This record gives sequence, structure tokens and C-alpha cells, in this order.
Amino acid sequence: HASKGTALNVVLAGRSEDKGATALDQVQGASGGAEALADRGHALAFQKLDYKDPDALERVLVGGVQGGFDACVHTAGPFFDGPGVLRSCIKTGTKVYIDVADPVPYLTEALECSEAASKAGTLAMVAGGAFPGSDT
Repeated sequence: HASKGTALNVVLAGRSEDKGATALDQVQGASGGAEALADRGHALAFQKLDYKDPDALERVLVGGVQGGFDACVHTAGPFFDGPGVLRSCIKTGTKVYIDVADPVPYLTEALECSEAASKAGTLAMVAGGAFPGSDT
């Protein structure tokens, strides 16, 4: 929930424009529609992106809506390929990173990024909502 007067600019990203359009429709529908979002000062968009391409991801993170993103919520599992998105967020100084990963090898590797995240000013929450008690 955004504070009154706080504009949210949300960008959904993925490899498929068709799935992106469907996701946009679902989020807009759950939010009262595109006009209702705009009336509240919020923007919702889709960006075609392959998160496995770190250069492309980092360009989007630093050059996104109004000059970059404050947060990245990574939900594109199954998370067996390591914490590349987390590393890109750390590299670009993205303030908040959240994922829903649960494979233990991924979590172990992601936790090894803790010092780098702290130095970059990136608050990282791995396994957000993946285990009971953190899905509020």
C-alpha cells in the first residue's frame, strides 16, 4: 500500500511479451484498472528482459523508470542457476532485493553475497515467502 501522494512505478519484466501482457492485465484488474492506477499517480508497465543476461538486467536496473529502480522482486524460479539477479542488484546499488527462492544450494550461495550487499547498500531478503512464517 502506497502512502497518499506516493507514486509507484512498477515494471514487470520477463522474456515473453504475451505473458507480460497477461500479467499486466491481471495486476491492473486487481488494482481497479489502468485508469484507477493512473488517477492515483501510479504507473504499470512491462519490460521484455531475460534475467539471465546480466548486462541487459543491469541496464534496466540503472536506467529504468525515472533513472533506476529502488527495489527488485525476483520470482522467476526455479533458482537453480545461482543468485545472478541478486549480484546484478548489488552491482547496480539497487536498494532492495527480494526473491522467493527455496533451493538450499541457491540460498547458501546468495548468503555469501551478504557482505557485498551491505557494502552496496542493498537490503537483500532471500526466500521471502518461500517458507512458513514469511508470507504475510
